[in-house]
Amino acid sequence: MMGIQINRKYICCTTCVPFHAPPPTHTRTHTHTHTHTIHKLTSAITATCDVTFQVLKPGKRASKERSVPWWNEEFTTLRIKALAMRRRYQRITNDADLRQETRQQYQGSNRTYEAKLREAKLKSWKEFCTGTQSSNPWNSVYRYAAGKVRGALTLSTLEANNNTHTADIQSTFDQLMDHFKPEDSASSDGAHHKRDRQLMTEPMHTTDDIPFTQQEVQAALEKFDSRKAPGEDALTSEILIRVSRNFPSFFTEVYKECLHRGHFPQQ
Repeated sequence: MMGIQINRKYICCTTCVPFHAPPPTHTRTHTHTHTHTIHKLTSAITATCDVTFQVLKPGKRASKERSVPWWNEEFTTLRIKALAMRRRYQRITNDADLRQETRQQYQGSNRTYEAKLREAKLKSWKEFCTGTQSSNPWNSVYRYAAGKVRGALTLSTLEANNNTHTADIQSTFDQLMDHFKPEDSASSDGAHHKRDRQLMTEPMHTTDDIPFTQQEVQAALEKFDSRKAPGEDALTSEILIRVSRNFPSFFTEVYKECLHRGHFPQQ
């Protein structure tokens, strides 16, 4: 596991959130408050990582090394040679004859390089035109990306309960909805459905689950696969493990409150 140092002081200043306040009366209100608390914790961890970690950005050299399909090692060699000849020509200032000779060498090297480029570009374009169908030069990929693909509308009919068939799209849609999502009427309930409907209206009187312990939370985090890609918050399992080790009680209280409120935010 890579060594990650978490800035404890910074994360302590950004996560001053009480977790022991009693839940509000309204479910929507306390769910929103709880989600906001989790979001604040995630933002604090992300901000701490931004301050602590060194983010490497691609330099100018990396952007210049982007290539095209027809580029090969020969062009790289010719380009390096042409640039070297130009630098040699520009550095000669005291000898006019040598400067003129070096200038001719640079121009010849540069002409060879540009001629090879034009030849490779033309060859690549010809191969593209030859391998593309003449009836559709931009092929189906371009047409799909441009939104020009139009599938043929296929009308279908369904047999109804009265041995008739649907005549249009609307009647076909209504028949599908009646079949897959029938009307839920209490008047047609049997004994089993009446009992289920009654149970749904009665409050549940079940015992609460046992609160999480620090050992359980830490063991669950340790099971995360460090090779898995992080989610939208970009927090890897290694970061969560480091934070939980530095703040075991705080991290455990977060999960205990999620269990107590019966709400685990998706993000």
